[in-house]
Amino acid sequence: MKAIFALLVAAVATSSALAACSETQIRAWTQSCDSLSTDQQKCDSRTCHRALHWLTDPEIRDCYVSLGLGPASDLNKYITLDEFCHASDVHALELEFAALVNGTSD
Repeated sequence: MKAIFALLVAAVATSSALAACSETQIRAWTQSCDSLSTDQQKCDSRTCHRALHWLTDPEIRDCYVSLGLGPASDLNKYITLDEFCHASDVHALELEFAALVNGTSD
């Protein structure tokens, strides 16, 4: 049963990525991040943050190349940005946890 569920989830994820393989969609994702000035603004933007999850997906990167938009390396800056955003999320959680621990230990 678990194996069937895993296959179903994989199939849905794959079909979602394939459905998103359009030049218009990829350009919209890149624009949603590129239109913002700073990395922190990009991380704070729900639209850009959501776009990062697509732009870092290997299937979308393959799609980018197959559409003739350029080499996959063009999208590397979005991987770096995604890593920065998630590192910021982890740091914020660490600060919240430290505040919680310090607040409850008094």
